[in-house]
Amino acid sequence: MRRRPWMTALVTGLALVCAPLAAPVAAVGYPLTQVVSDNPVNTTPHVTNGSVQAIATIGSRVYVGGTFTGVTSSNQATSYTRRYLFAFDRQTGAVLDFAPSLDGVVESIAPAPDGSSLIIGGRFKTVNGTAQRSVAMLRSDGTRVSTFAAKTTGVVNKVIVRGNTLVAGGRFGKANGAPRQNLAFFNASSGSLDSADVPVTVGRTKSNGTVTKPSIVEMDADAGGSRLVILGNFRQVAGQLRQQVAMLDLDTRSLTPWSTSRFRNGPSGGPDAFPCYQKFDTQMRDVEFSPTGSFFVVVTTGGSPDRNASSLCDSATRWETSGGPGSTETWLQCTGGDTLYSVAVTTSAVYLGGHQRWLDNCGGRDSATPGAFSAEGIGAVDPATGRAIRSWNPGRTRGVGAEELVAQAEGLYVGSDTTRLGGEYHARLGRFPTS
Repeated sequence: MRRRPWMTALVTGLALVCAPLAAPVAAVGYPLTQVVSDNPVNTTPHVTNGSVQAIATIGSRVYVGGTFTGVTSSNQATSYTRRYLFAFDRQTGAVLDFAPSLDGVVESIAPAPDGSSLIIGGRFKTVNGTAQRSVAMLRSDGTRVSTFAAKTTGVVNKVIVRGNTLVAGGRFGKANGAPRQNLAFFNASSGSLDSADVPVTVGRTKSNGTVTKPSIVEMDADAGGSRLVILGNFRQVAGQLRQQVAMLDLDTRSLTPWSTSRFRNGPSGGPDAFPCYQKFDTQMRDVEFSPTGSFFVVVTTGGSPDRNASSLCDSATRWETSGGPGSTETWLQCTGGDTLYSVAVTTSAVYLGGHQRWLDNCGGRDSATPGAFSAEGIGAVDPATGRAIRSWNPGRTRGVGAEELVAQAEGLYVGSDTTRLGGEYHARLGRFPTS
């Protein structure tokens, strides 16, 4: 590992101690006014297997979810058994005595309204030996909140809390015993089901005639809790045409007029045929609002068969929240055929994680075009233009990809399936500091 001089490390540590660590709402962009350092801190724990798919800060803690079963301390001296979920100290990086028993993967984590508990979503069916499918609330000591009633009949890929509203999206047919197709609203404190029913339906029909199951793969809400953007394999939301992306009004729990045809997902041969490789049910991978909520950024997979001549496969795009029907992207950033899995939007930069080899590579297809920028596994682009910030290029081992990026006051957290970040050993988890 690269080691900072002891005085720099001390100053950085004191800055973290003095900095306020109250966590904002999860998932929405953080207003960092400077690009983070390209030298990861040396205090984050290491995840020994699987992948990290969810990161959330709550008070003085960082909670991490994914497919893993083991963790080690930052110096690799101590090993811990942690299945699918663990916590570490936000300042020191020490692994905490937080070890709930789960029988399935944690896909998403959100702070609960009480400011200390957490709400998790995923593929689990039991928590601490008790039936609790796909959604649960846990206290900071790892105990399950038994009075929290939220549950679904399938998989929850994302949980978001705004005020006292919990939104869960995934692939399911019922929530708390009532029909809810892939999207459900709950009371975030009690888990009781909201009466609003906004069905997300009609999966993509592939070229061989296979009709795929609709689902929500990701979503985000603005900090004010007025707008929700959902991504996934669908063609209808609340009975109206919406192709892979839709915007809802969270106050009224209703679909907004905002729409776009740029993520078309119709059957092959039709006027809105899916433009990415047929093996994908959906090209959508992640979305995050800007700190002000004025725009959001979507990242995708898909292979880019047409080299992004007209498609948005394997790309990052900016979208204005104020748009209406038939919206088009403000800017387009292309990798040239490599998947982007995650995005974190700050005031100074939009960070992109995946298994990309290049940025600024529209027109490329597994090769670099003139002017392409080599940015292995992670990169940053200008929020206004979408062009690569070429002064920030720490790199990470590509692997499957960086599946989680979270910006906070102390820097940028990175979750992935590989062990190298910024030229150092950081197994599946790391943080680029703000200084």
